[in-house]
Formats: sequence, C-alpha cells, structure tokens
Amino acid sequence: MAPSIPQYSPPIHGFVLAGGLSTRMGTDKSTLTHAGKSFVDNALELLIKLGLQAVTVSNDLRPGRGPLGGIETAFLQHPCEAGLFLPCDMPLLELETLQSLLSTYRQSRCPVVLKVSGQRPGFPFILPSNVLPQVTRQLDKNEFSLQKLFVELQPVYIEAVDSQSLMNVNTPLDYQVISNVQKS
Repeated sequence: MAPSIPQYSPPIHGFVLAGGLSTRMGTDKSTLTHAGKSFVDNALELLIKLGLQAVTVSNDLRPGRGPLGGIETAFLQHPCEAGLFLPCDMPLLELETLQSLLSTYRQSRCPVVLKVSGQRPGFPFILPSNVLPQVTRQLDKNEFSLQKLFVELQPVYIEAVDSQSLMNVNTPLDYQVISNVQKS
C-alpha cells in the first residue's frame, strides 16, 4: 500500500492594510509611531509572532475603495488559505486578541470577526480566500462597506474583551490620546 501524500494547504497570511488616504489625520498614518515603532511595524511584528507570513498591502489594485480594495489586492497578489487582516492604525492591538481569532478560524474555517459590544464589527478579522468573489462583486457595485460584507458572509463573531486595544487612530486627537497609553 502506497503511503498517502498529505494535502498541501496554503498558509494563512497576515495582512496589514495601509492603503488608505489618511485624510482625517492629515499625514500618512502608517508612518506614525507608538512606543518607538511605526504603526505598520507594530502590526507586522504581531503577525510574525503568530507565525504568519506578514505582508503590508499599501498599493491597492483598485485605489480609493477602502478596506475591501485592500482585501481584494491581498488575496489576488498573495494566494493563501485565509488572511488575518489588520489595519495600520491600531497600535494598541494585543497578541492575545489575534490568537483568539486565529484559534476560532482554525476550528471553524469560517470568516471570524471581532466585535465590541455596542459597536459595528470591524478590524481585526480573518477571511478565507474563497470569499474573494463576494468581495469583488461588492466592489464592482461600488459598495465599500465592511459591515455589508460581514452580513453577506455571516461570520463567527468573537466578543472583544478589551475595547481600548482596538482603538483606531484616525485623527490628531486620537494620536494624542494613544500617546499616553502604554501597551500591556
């Protein structure tokens, strides 16, 4: 009897989306720093600690389409089983939060989205690459909403424990606030 050949499963990649315009900030958010590291470097470091291939997505194939443009670009340029998507503007994000998302994905093989009580779901999240057709369809209709995508995909939602670590830095005031916060 011949030995069975294991099926190859492309890896899960970690993607840092950094293709936005940073309009409210007035400067490129990906170059801002916290605790001595750029926002992008901080996110990449978290992904590497998870053992994922970490990729920054900054030149969307369809610019100006928000996170969905980054998701489409990531999957088209980096074939993989799934992607763990982080924004470049969450410098307080914790490794434990990402480990929880990854563990849930590995058990379910379904989209997994972090949700903060009383807020719309958003980053971070994991999508299997087989959702690319839905992402492309939505972009083709000029619909750029992550929430609309999540409704269509019906992901597994994980309730966030620490909402402070999920703070997006979108304005100079946000940046000032996080400047006084130490990452745990």
